[in-house]
Amino acid sequence: MAVGNARQGVPRPHPQSGEDHEPSKHACCHLGVVGGVINHIGRYTVDEKDKSFTFHVEASTYPNWDGTAQKRPFTVSGDELKYTNAAASGGGRADLVWKRVK
Repeated sequence: MAVGNARQGVPRPHPQSGEDHEPSKHACCHLGVVGGVINHIGRYTVDEKDKSFTFHVEASTYPNWDGTAQKRPFTVSGDELKYTNAAASGGGRADLVWKRVK
């Protein structure tokens, strides 16, 4: 198992009318500050056997994530790492792709 520290910023769509997701009152206060981007910091662990990694969120611009552990399945192909957040903060699902910089 691999362990490290991470900081990530992810563009966040605003919830669509009629979606079940409702950010907390505290999170709503910060929407103008973060401008549609969620940043979080903390540790991460990688389970190569399970093909997943877990973000251990220490702090986030989306306070609902503070103190959570968020497991993500991933795939690696060539210079791309792909993973999915099945319960994205804006509702629905988020598919992310990281590309290795050469």
